[in-house]
Amino acid sequence: MEAVFEFLPEFKVNRWLPLGTDGCGNYYVLALDSEREPLRPVYFIDAFNDGFRTPTYAVASELWLFLRFLFLDELGEDSWPFSAEEVLARDPNLARVKGAPLPWEA
Repeated sequence: MEAVFEFLPEFKVNRWLPLGTDGCGNYYVLALDSEREPLRPVYFIDAFNDGFRTPTYAVASELWLFLRFLFLDELGEDSWPFSAEEVLARDPNLARVKGAPLPWEA
């Protein structure tokens, strides 16, 4: 994490804890700043979208749901994160995230 914070100091400034990448230079981050969000959502940060300064979209309302979505995705489910109906059925609090658009809106 320290290496990511050195490379992307805006993550530390924004209190985004890097959770991993998608293998293409984009990051999943846990938003730790509760003053900006009522929840602690997980954001997807696209390298080509505003140079890592703003979240591209929110992928889960909290860490454990993100991990569940990620595992199901790895097992071959393809609804996450772009199927509004299926994602919100599993994570209704995602609709309350204010710090980034939802994937199907972005």
